[in-house]
Amino acid sequence: MPRLCHICAIRSADSDEHLPGVAAANDGPVEVIYIEPGRSADNQIKFRRVIEREGFSVPTLCQHCNARTGGSYGTAYKDFVRQFSLEGLSATDEKGRALVALDGLQPLRVLKQMTAMFLAAQPKLDYERWRPLREFVLRKDAR
Repeated sequence: MPRLCHICAIRSADSDEHLPGVAAANDGPVEVIYIEPGRSADNQIKFRRVIEREGFSVPTLCQHCNARTGGSYGTAYKDFVRQFSLEGLSATDEKGRALVALDGLQPLRVLKQMTAMFLAAQPKLDYERWRPLREFVLRKDAR
């Protein structure tokens, strides 16, 4: 049985979704550490390290949803990541809090992109449980 798209739940997941998106600096080598099922002989958790040469991605979206969410929300998310990374967290107040100024941010689009990435990252999606989030991402007018 083909894996269904984590957003629309209609089409086969035939598109690799970069998490976060390529435009948010996920386009180069990334080391991913996976926890392996079971334990080693000395009862330790087993890990597997993989270098993803072109960023981290998972095949969880259909081409339609991948293009739709990336086109609708990806630019706002990219701008959020770019501005946040330029601001840095080096300047803090007397309580250790950092002030980050984000100019022209589109918070709803950023939140929808983050939600789409959350859905895409689910190893086994419970479509009914996450239906409200899926609808939030799919409906541009949803708040």
